[in-house]
Amino acid sequence: MKLFEKDEKILFEDIVTYNNIKKECDLCLTNKRIIIKPKALFSNKLLIFLDEIVIYRNKIKLEQDKNKVYMQNVNGNLLLNFDDEKKAKKFIDAVYNALGLKRNKINVKSVIAGAAAVGAVAVAGRVPVVGNAVAKAAPVVGKAVKTAAPIVKEVAAAGAEKIIDKVSEKI
Repeated sequence: MKLFEKDEKILFEDIVTYNNIKKECDLCLTNKRIIIKPKALFSNKLLIFLDEIVIYRNKIKLEQDKNKVYMQNVNGNLLLNFDDEKKAKKFIDAVYNALGLKRNKINVKSVIAGAAAVGAVAVAGRVPVVGNAVAKAAPVVGKAVKTAAPIVKEVAAAGAEKIIDKVSEKI
């Protein structure tokens, strides 16, 4: 049995585990398929042709969570465990390149710029609201202090009366 065809090129190779099986497997990504071959003597290899991977709205159904890659194909779902995050990212990038699609890359500068823009809009939208709330509450608070001052005056001792007088005069 031939392993590779004439026009098939190896794009990525690594050792992984898949679908939570603890045995190590050789992973080989070519421009036509993904080959997963367990290192056990009597085990079958898994072949996934690249045209079997689900693509929805120009996005491949590949998701990375740290060193794990979740892939959805027409035959079911596959979970690949890599040694580290960089290898998982390289695998996903290689799959995108093999299929001729561009992966949307999010960089730190665009995230910070977007967050700053959203924050500025949120602050600008709230400043007038806070100002209106304070303006509406100020007369109510002032009135409450003025009505409470005489009551406190009657109860307080002689030294406290002077402080309350000064406070109520300024209000």
